[in-house]
Amino acid sequence: MAGQGPIDFLHARADYAAAVAGPWGRRQGVPVLWDCRGDSRAELKERVSSSIPLLYRSCMLQRELRIAGRNCSGALFVTARLREAMAPYTTGQPSWVIPCLAPEAEFSFTPALRERVRGKLGISQDEIVYVYSGSLAAYQCFEETIVTFKAALTNGQHARLIVLTPEVERARRICADVPSSRIIIKSVPHAAVNGYLNAADFGMLLRDSTPVNLVAFPTKFAEYAMAGLKVVMKESPPACVTMARQLGNDVAPGRAATPWLLDERARCAGSAAQALGRSAAMPIYAAVYAMLARGGAKQSTAAKTS
Repeated sequence: MAGQGPIDFLHARADYAAAVAGPWGRRQGVPVLWDCRGDSRAELKERVSSSIPLLYRSCMLQRELRIAGRNCSGALFVTARLREAMAPYTTGQPSWVIPCLAPEAEFSFTPALRERVRGKLGISQDEIVYVYSGSLAAYQCFEETIVTFKAALTNGQHARLIVLTPEVERARRICADVPSSRIIIKSVPHAAVNGYLNAADFGMLLRDSTPVNLVAFPTKFAEYAMAGLKVVMKESPPACVTMARQLGNDVAPGRAATPWLLDERARCAGSAAQALGRSAAMPIYAAVYAMLARGGAKQSTAAKTS
């Protein structure tokens, strides 16, 4: 640290980083911002079923949260519900809610890009295209996504599903009973994802109302919305549902829906970029950083902003 020069503050992303940096920052008089991205306690319970490892790791997580909350000068949370869940660990420091964001330079809607990618994939103009992007972790409800898509085919939709995942072979096994002409499964670089989102009409974001999802705001939603997609979703994550209803791009599973017209889609993408784009959020981050750098967080411990 000595070779880095003076430090105005530290932005500690996630709980462990905040637990490590917080005590050091307090000793050195350097403000630390705890950037809490989700409820790690609930995530652990979903991943670990064995009682002894779960108990051991739960104790460690509780300790990390206490240290992070006690020693930070301020905290960021991705949803208001997550802030409420973490409130017992903080001591009145200022806090802010900023959802998971996506870069505007990488995610947007362009009619020419849509036409080019659909042509490359051999998708006709009259086909309705759904897209799933992400891992096949249980909480992502991939198998339910496939059931929902098959129901659309059964109901007579001329539709295709694009699956973008690093777990290509596993996805193919799960989708074995989907007609091969109706599904495209690929692993692509992150920089290529936006093209496939542009080619689609609906993004699939099916999540159950579990403790993990109730406080979450997946980056995937920001990417879908900024590409102008309507998003097929249930009632979770609640913060995403609220944002989708503001944007007008939410679609309940099984509900008949038509794709956007191009101008409607462009309008949705633009509104989403203003709400969920990284550049658009820079003034908020700048204000948070300025407050920490000048020591304002220490003098305003009762303040909370949303």
